[in-house]
Amino acid sequence: QKLVIQEQKVDVLNGGAVDHVDPYLFTIFARVKKPAEVNAVRDEIVATVKGFAQKPMARERLEGVKQHLRYSFLLGLNNSESIARMLAHYVALRRSPETVNRIYDLYAQVTPEDVQRVAQKYLGESRRTIVTLAGETGGNNARSKRDGGASSKGDSQANRALGIAALQALPRHEQI
Repeated sequence: QKLVIQEQKVDVLNGGAVDHVDPYLFTIFARVKKPAEVNAVRDEIVATVKGFAQKPMARERLEGVKQHLRYSFLLGLNNSESIARMLAHYVALRRSPETVNRIYDLYAQVTPEDVQRVAQKYLGESRRTIVTLAGETGGNNARSKRDGGASSKGDSQANRALGIAALQALPRHEQI
């Protein structure tokens, strides 16, 4: 809410891990409105992730997130094509449409302490890669720098960035 609604620095901000049988990446994506704000947005995202590792999130907030996940999923099942697409995805994971219920049952069991534990284990600096895609209209610039790596003159290109994505390794098979 801070970056999108209050400060209006980004027009797209989302995060999560796509359901896969094998370990996959947890991704946070932000599309920054003004290139000069890229570093501030990145710093705010990193600080928020650190906050999840430092203390458990408010139980009410977590419950709101879980409800949002469930109901936004259900609202997306508004036609035959979306129902078929959703079922195909979950049947591919475990060969059963019951997978949908099992996943949302697992989500319902997640506690603030679980979020903190997982953030501490998987979302630390040593597992983080930050990618900044930059370019002018019609441009084709992209750069990647591993956290803690040496700075380069290419860092000034971040002022033209269109978005940043922080990729985190998070095995999907881990019981949370």
